[in-house]
Amino acid sequence: MTTQSLFSHIRHTCDLTDVPAITDRTARYIQDIIKEKQPTVLLELGTALGYSTLNWAEMMHEEQVLLTIEYSDPSYHISQKHIELYQILREKETGSPGPQIIGTHGDIVEVYKKAIQGRKIDLLFIDAHKASYGIYLKLIKQYLAKDAIIIVDDVVKFIDRIPEDFWNWFEKTKRSYDIIHTDPDDGILISYHSQ
Repeated sequence: MTTQSLFSHIRHTCDLTDVPAITDRTARYIQDIIKEKQPTVLLELGTALGYSTLNWAEMMHEEQVLLTIEYSDPSYHISQKHIELYQILREKETGSPGPQIIGTHGDIVEVYKKAIQGRKIDLLFIDAHKASYGIYLKLIKQYLAKDAIIIVDDVVKFIDRIPEDFWNWFEKTKRSYDIIHTDPDDGILISYHSQ
């Protein structure tokens, strides 16, 4: 097995089990941002089976930390197997296991505080329970670096599931954002910095 065949396996598993996974077009768009920004700490809310997690890891190196949190216990356990296999395959292929990937589930703030030990989030990626998007931002705000990038998936396709408190958070914090249509029927929100 190679890292690329692992990606294919995860995509196929997501398709068979109806577990959502980021589209390849959106993943490539975000990979370009990660490659350019080179975040020291990337926090992902919503691991699912690890497809997006491993796409982000492809753009990162050993000194970086990728913390990914999944709510669903079954998805969490499957994603952990995918992450472990990816690190073995990547080290075999490149000589490096890539970034430190910490996959976990549980309370977002408690998990973050234990795992990251005082470091700030340089890039936040959210692709989890849509109705909780605003809550996630409120919980994580104090841990964001001043120039942190926030990327939120599915803001076009599932706009009716995203509550008003999510949009209000950007207004209250004076963070500007753009919505980028990365797919014909969907897109991502990107917020680069506070004003």
